[in-house]
Amino acid sequence: EAITLRDTGSADNLSAHQLADLEYEAARRAFDRRYLTALLQKCRGNKSQAAKLAAIDRAALYKKLRKCGLMSET
Repeated sequence: EAITLRDTGSADNLSAHQLADLEYEAARRAFDRRYLTALLQKCRGNKSQAAKLAAIDRAALYKKLRKCGLMSET
């Protein structure tokens, strides 16, 4: 039976096995948040560099960051 993020609180520290227990969308959001956090750390917060490294345009990166709660809506 799949679990939701409400059941776990946060997906930031879940193991791969625990991620596999999540519903697909929750697991994808957890991955996106972890990936984007690591990407920004690697690029020392430089979003243009992060977008280039991820091979996406900067606007798409900003949209993903907002969706993951890693950047304010304004």
